[in-house]
Amino acid sequence: MEKTLAFILVILLYTCSFGQETFYTSGQGNGEWNDPDSWMLDETGTTAGRIPTAEANIIIRHSITQNLTASYTHHGSIEVKKGSTFEIMGEGDYTFIGDLFELKGSLIAGIDLYHKSDNADFSHFVIRNTGLVYALGELHAASGS
Repeated sequence: MEKTLAFILVILLYTCSFGQETFYTSGQGNGEWNDPDSWMLDETGTTAGRIPTAEANIIIRHSITQNLTASYTHHGSIEVKKGSTFEIMGEGDYTFIGDLFELKGSLIAGIDLYHKSDNADFSHFVIRNTGLVYALGELHAASGS
């Protein structure tokens, strides 16, 4: 009986550890993507103590900068709230393959941005009437993955 309960507990922990998480910008830390203090796992104000994975869903409520040292691909959704800015700088390209990139705030890109989906348009890249895109690089939409 104890072995069965232990096995079930291990399976539950394994399953929960690989679920897609949502990270919120905290407004704390130095405003850099790679600063664990810049992130929360909920809206209560407790910092996550780690940075999001490429599979995480991101909600940007406070401005944040992601400085890349190589190309990066994000698989989760990203929402930039009104009044906040998502700045992507550095080296390489930024590719978004997530379900939704919703821009209500501002996006500043100093590198090339790519959006890949099953259709050849930006239907998953939504810019609301308050959104602003300032791209020093190029915006690309590609069909397929």
